[in-house]
Amino acid sequence: MPEPMSTAERVEHGVLGVAAAVGGGWAAPAILEALGQASRRGDPDLIVAFMILFLLFGATLFGLAVSLRGNLGWPLARWIAAPLGAWRSAAYLARHANTWKLDPEGGAALAGALALLHRDAHDVEAAANLSEQIAGATTLGTAGIAASGLLLASRGDRDGARELLHGALQLEGRKALAPAQTIAREWLIADAAARGDWSRVVELGDEPWRSVSLRARLLIGVAGRFVGAHSPTDAGLRLLWILQPRREALRELVERALALPQALHPRRFERGADAPDAAARARGDVDALPELPEAPLPRALVLHAHWSARDPLLLRLVPSRLGELCAAWDAAADSGAIARRTATRAAALEIAGKAEALRERFLGEVAGDLAELTIAAEVPLAEVVPEPGPLTERALAEVRGRVLLEVEELAEALDQRKEEGRALPAVDEWREWERLRRLYERAGRLCGMELRYVMFPQVHRIACAFAVWLWNDRKEYPISKPIFRWLLDEAEAVGDQSAIDLQRKNLGVKGG
Repeated sequence: MPEPMSTAERVEHGVLGVAAAVGGGWAAPAILEALGQASRRGDPDLIVAFMILFLLFGATLFGLAVSLRGNLGWPLARWIAAPLGAWRSAAYLARHANTWKLDPEGGAALAGALALLHRDAHDVEAAANLSEQIAGATTLGTAGIAASGLLLASRGDRDGARELLHGALQLEGRKALAPAQTIAREWLIADAAARGDWSRVVELGDEPWRSVSLRARLLIGVAGRFVGAHSPTDAGLRLLWILQPRREALRELVERALALPQALHPRRFERGADAPDAAARARGDVDALPELPEAPLPRALVLHAHWSARDPLLLRLVPSRLGELCAAWDAAADSGAIARRTATRAAALEIAGKAEALRERFLGEVAGDLAELTIAAEVPLAEVVPEPGPLTERALAEVRGRVLLEVEELAEALDQRKEEGRALPAVDEWREWERLRRLYERAGRLCGMELRYVMFPQVHRIACAFAVWLWNDRKEYPISKPIFRWLLDEAEAVGDQSAIDLQRKNLGVKGG
């Protein structure tokens, strides 16, 4: 069954038909009369001249229609078809727009995915159609990756969407088109603001991009107030708010931002309990701690229960809270309260000889919980606990072991699949790499350079072979080159000279 025509296609065909009818209606009689006179006079040169004029007139009409479609196609798709949820029309207009002439398939899929986001419910059939378009592209570019991310967002998979859209910002080369990266960045800004991750909003706002939306500008300005970064004046924030189409929903947020002073220059605060934390002020419930007992063990238990039941993002906003929790457990362990409690419990159960084993099991579970909180909140534990006790050291070792195992397992799985020749669609290949990169960088943030020295040789070997495979066998140049670039940056960070030389050769970069 043929694909139904989009509204944009119907309109375009109708306009061309009307133009042809109007043009033929007034031009055809005059031309036919002139041709008749030329024929009666037997002047073949005049006949050819009139025929050329007729063809030029038709070509002019056709060229005008094509020019309008090329120049106005993307604005019509972006600001009219997509907000209306008309995914077929949005895709058709974008496919023929000059904006996407280097990646028409990706641009069409991106416009269609934007339209799906504006629908009340996810359209499975439309998403499948757009996914097929992405898979059918010759090579994957920024638009295709961004479109895949928006399709995941339409399905409700925001974690997957976040992963792909962040990856779209990493691409470079011919298919790294600025409009697609702008759309990806704006979605990430809105998502981070919805989660209250204002530091991430500021980080995204520091990067250059074109034609940013007014809503993104407002969120970046608000985030600047919350984290003490550069932000607009009070008048500037109010003006941005007034220009929003649905501004009442943002009134409370803007008022909270206006209550904070403007930073004329970015401020850097030292970590610690006394450091001003604008992110905490932005989330007033962060400091809503229960009343804490004085005794070390009950104090640690209350803090542990409090933070285990809450969103890890709150610890990320105020990392010193995780340090306080670890310090409370170190104090409880040093006080001997845990040993006394386990000894009493073992005696009651008539297993006094196993008291030490019970204590070790309890401490192991606490260390495991602290490691889970550290990984979920992505807070470097060594930075918030300058002098860790034995229990915190145990948690640090647990964190190192867990994140290293995750990186090694994912790298080996990627290498094995490549060796077996089990190729995935390009967007999924990029997603696999992004998962490995993200886990590696998270492990480095949590455990520092020491762990990066350990991880890099294996990751370099596997990722380099993977990128070479994508380049040579798959011809996926837009997604393989950023992998080489990342490997070069990381090789320089860890000081691996052989890896530096290899990646400079892969990228065609001369040594310094």
